[in-house]
Amino acid sequence: MLGHVPPIPPRDDLLALFRAALSNGNDLLDDALVLADADRFPRAYALAVLAWEELSKAELCLMPLLLPEITPEDFWQRFRDHEGKLVRIYAFAAFMQAGPVGPVTEYVKKVMGLSRSTAKQKERGW
Repeated sequence: MLGHVPPIPPRDDLLALFRAALSNGNDLLDDALVLADADRFPRAYALAVLAWEELSKAELCLMPLLLPEITPEDFWQRFRDHEGKLVRIYAFAAFMQAGPVGPVTEYVKKVMGLSRSTAKQKERGW
């Protein structure tokens, strides 16, 4: 687990982190597009996945503002967990589908597998 865990940052710091994560995600996506245009697909993919992780990190910065029961341990563990950030991206993608996702337990397994696969693929892209 984590050693000493700092407190959750105050509201203004969380909002600054939110904006920084969104900005960094946009920059990473822009760089991914440049690399893709240059036919450098493995690195483009890796940067696109990092952009997803930043989007998830931005969302994490809003959670303590909406859910005060989140503990510092939970917040920082999620903030540092790359695969967990991808799980949230894939899970939220379900909300953009027109149809049902099916049984929840099967969908959770699918999301976990996709996230694990995406994280490994990202690492191979470097």
